[in-house]
Amino acid sequence: MNEKKELTNSVKTIKEYQQRWIRSAMLTPCIVGTLYQVPVFFSYENKPMFNFIDLFITDESGQVSPEICTASLSLAKKYLAVGDTKQIEPIWNMSTEVDKGNILKLLTTNQNEMSLFMNCGLSASCGNLMKVAQIKSKFHKYSHLSGGLFLSEHRRCLPEIITYCNTLAYDGKLEAKREEKESYYKDKLPPMGYGHIIGKMMRKDNSMANVLEARTIANWINDQKDTLLKMYNKKTIGEVIAVVTPFKAQKIVINNELKKLGFKENEIVVGTVHALQGAEKSVVIFSTVYDFSYKGTYFFDKSVHMLNVAVSRAKDSFLVFGDTNIFSLDGNLPSTQLAKIIFASEYNAIHGLEKYNGLLAGNVQRIEGVSAHDDYLKKLINRTEKCIHIVSPYVSYYTLKNYCSGLLNLIQQKVMEGKEIFIYTSPSINQSGKTSYRDGRKLLEQTGAKLIDLNRVHSKMIIVDKLALVDGSFNWFSASREKNYEYYNWDTSIVFYGKDASKMIDSRLELLEERVIKKI
Repeated sequence: MNEKKELTNSVKTIKEYQQRWIRSAMLTPCIVGTLYQVPVFFSYENKPMFNFIDLFITDESGQVSPEICTASLSLAKKYLAVGDTKQIEPIWNMSTEVDKGNILKLLTTNQNEMSLFMNCGLSASCGNLMKVAQIKSKFHKYSHLSGGLFLSEHRRCLPEIITYCNTLAYDGKLEAKREEKESYYKDKLPPMGYGHIIGKMMRKDNSMANVLEARTIANWINDQKDTLLKMYNKKTIGEVIAVVTPFKAQKIVINNELKKLGFKENEIVVGTVHALQGAEKSVVIFSTVYDFSYKGTYFFDKSVHMLNVAVSRAKDSFLVFGDTNIFSLDGNLPSTQLAKIIFASEYNAIHGLEKYNGLLAGNVQRIEGVSAHDDYLKKLINRTEKCIHIVSPYVSYYTLKNYCSGLLNLIQQKVMEGKEIFIYTSPSINQSGKTSYRDGRKLLEQTGAKLIDLNRVHSKMIIVDKLALVDGSFNWFSASREKNYEYYNWDTSIVFYGKDASKMIDSRLELLEERVIKKI
């Protein structure tokens, strides 16, 4: 501002002032500044210099609320807007109701005309500069999409990652141009993966947080640090990984957990999607925060923007960490489309997160490894007095036929003794192995157990006589039993029993009932 004052004091007319800018442009043809500086620098004694700027370019135009900059467009001969209306939205300072009232009072009393204005990009409650430019542009690459040049080639993310964004926000018009080299996949994390965490959402400082989820994420990063550095050939962990969350309170909790483990402040980017706008990392963790008891609309489902930005920041791997029970497989919400991809294969799971569960006190114990899980399941079936609920979303014929004959015989025996055995599966996430799922399901049906289909993702869980609850990452009827299996000793489950389990069991049974596919 002082420079502007000195400059205007040395000239006496607007023409002299303009000549100063022209001479400056000979040295610096491109002048970079904020949107708030434009009207200040390109006016003389409070008189705007209309049509003076040869070419006015705004970056991240989809984030600019129209009242901030549209008037400044009159200062330029030509205007180029660069941005994406499907990524971060502007921070609007006016409610829709007040905006509509102002329009009806000051512009028009016609409801249809008001609606047209609200949709033209100029609204102070829902518009943005990019939309204004798209509507005014005479160029249309695709007639059914917004106007302007559409940059369709995408080179940052692996095809599996950008496919989600392409379907979610870009009508399939993006072209994945990054090569699918073997080195991008071998001994790496899944491109689209998930980790189940049995956390609890809580209100904190007018926001939401999930302490167990935050602690698990921090500990997993700490344990995997050396592996990740080697995996992606980087020197610092901050170059490899970032954590995105919908809530500011969760950002604070995750940062505090990282500090407890010795990480320096800001060593790893942790924040809402705004923290990663325009950036990229090899691995991005998305901390959902919500738990299965939440009944409202998730913040990241209110529009496509949040998940579109979060997912597209990940070059090699996007990992969802949180309670997998929150995800639905029905419908077309952003989280539903994400669930259909990350749960398409059980190989997308991040194993062993249960070991970070801080609730290992009282009537709680931990099961680790394949053989321990098989033994414990048999023990639970033998101890069942009335009924047992076994939730195994994935089913593998090969696993059941070759490794689980003893388990299948035990289930059949207990059914004949009058015990009720309910087995829950999720058909929609077994699409990549339809035949194996179908044939495996037949083997389970032959035992006499009652098979029930779920329309949503569910954690791998067992409930026995309302007395014990087992929750974890082990796929009871699909996990490989071969000892050379990479995760043979990694899968972990937590067993809750006694008073610690009673309330949890009631809520889980209610949740199962809600998610049963009703047969017509």
